[in-house]
Amino acid sequence: MIYILLAAYNEEKDLPGVFEELLREHWNKPFKIILINDGSTDRTFDYASAYTTRLPLLILNHAANRGLGRALATAFSAISKMVKENDVVVTLDADGTHPLSLIPSMEECIRAGNDIAIASRFCKGGSQNGVVCYRDYLSRGAGILLKLLWPLKDVRDYTSGYRMFSGKLLLNVFSKYGSGFITEKGFCATLEILLKASRCTGRISEIPLALHYEKKQGASKMKVMSHTLRTLFFIITLKFRKIPATKPA
Repeated sequence: MIYILLAAYNEEKDLPGVFEELLREHWNKPFKIILINDGSTDRTFDYASAYTTRLPLLILNHAANRGLGRALATAFSAISKMVKENDVVVTLDADGTHPLSLIPSMEECIRAGNDIAIASRFCKGGSQNGVVCYRDYLSRGAGILLKLLWPLKDVRDYTSGYRMFSGKLLLNVFSKYGSGFITEKGFCATLEILLKASRCTGRISEIPLALHYEKKQGASKMKVMSHTLRTLFFIITLKFRKIPATKPA
């Protein structure tokens, strides 16, 4: 089974395109979509609900916007009750900038023995288009810092949210961290997921991602400066302080 996790907040302009792309894809195994509607105030829920008869789609709602981290925590909590060793779990953005056509290549990476496959803007063949210069510099600068403080073999794109995880790895992660797997509330949660999961495996690979940010129609939700400062604080905290795993009650 391929599980696809989508966190959406006010994505009425872009989410239907993602669903239409899913309808066009033909993979060699069944898939299930878990959408976290994170307190959207537009028509995100209405548009998503219209696809529940056309796609294997489960919608989980937050009554109010709680942030990307809390949405991902809800998604992974749901997955922890479903996933099996031979399954794969994909996280990607709900804004249409991550091409679903990469999923078979990511799964090949997993079947070749990796536990995490990252769709990377910064490996050979990857690129990012339509990204303003300062955000590009921040992404690359964060990558350099992370490579120094938290070197992961064969990883260049630490902040890509487009990743695939093996079911076997996630079962180990859930056993190690329990409800403490995702503690960050904002965008930094995507980095937290990678760094904590890397403590359970060294088998990580990247495939090229041509990110076309200009395809995004809705407004960006990221507050760049506060996100950058929070990321720096998180990296240093996780690297130099022992953070105990929190097992489920």
